[in-house]
Amino acid sequence: MAFVAAVFAALAVSVPQLILGDALLPRFVVFGAVFVMVPWQVVINAMARGNRSRAEERDRVFLVADPTERERLTDDLTLEPEHAAQLVGSLTPLEAGGDEPGTSPLIDAVERSSATVVVIDARSQADDRVVAQAAKLHESGVRVRTLLGFYEHWLGKLPLSELERASLFFDIGEVHGTSYARLKRIMDLTLGIIGCVSLVVMTPIVVVGNLIANRGPLMYRQVRVGKGGEHFTILKFRTMTDGDSPAGKAPPQRRQWLDPGASTSRRPPRPSHPTRLHRAGPNRMIPG
Repeated sequence: MAFVAAVFAALAVSVPQLILGDALLPRFVVFGAVFVMVPWQVVINAMARGNRSRAEERDRVFLVADPTERERLTDDLTLEPEHAAQLVGSLTPLEAGGDEPGTSPLIDAVERSSATVVVIDARSQADDRVVAQAAKLHESGVRVRTLLGFYEHWLGKLPLSELERASLFFDIGEVHGTSYARLKRIMDLTLGIIGCVSLVVMTPIVVVGNLIANRGPLMYRQVRVGKGGEHFTILKFRTMTDGDSPAGKAPPQRRQWLDPGASTSRRPPRPSHPTRLHRAGPNRMIPG
């Protein structure tokens, strides 16, 4: 198919040259490129497939995790991973641990599948029986990786199941850091006061502009969800048409106001400076 496509491309270049009567490109260049580039591309693709096959044969992965994690890993390996690998078998943490003493189901399964890499999830790492078998496999030459380490090195990403557990080892500044909470509160109050000063300066200008070009209520109220799921009401200068006015009942479309005696359109003043009053409450804070 690649050769046929290249031939058609060469003909597509040659036909216009015959019609125009001008040799834009020499014929040996047009057809020579077909006979050189197509075999070269075939060789490169064959080498790439060969390298991937050898990498998959070298990294034969045996997974110890839940069935849902196996399905997710299987799908990820079919994409374009950083390093090619193939999944040759899996066991759940309960199956890998074994019910009877003296048995080694994980070692037996790895030997049957000729796996070269054993990947264990967080649940398996907490099972001493699985860890003991993994240690013996490691001594025999089999590489052992955590699920987090395998995803990071082979797939170039991190599994969400592992990130949920890892997030517990990081402090939340507002909860675990008392000095952070006090400093944050002082910053909120400071920025709120600065915002109130700018509000006092801008309010007269907005009132005049509202009376001239945007008649209706000065303020707009809306209930929003804040920190911790708490609902609060914001106050901001209204920048939209009042719904009770005739213009507000018109079909929704972008309106333009024309200057008298001019052919260019302009927009009316649309002040949109939100008030800072709602940010200074005891349960309000500046995002950051």
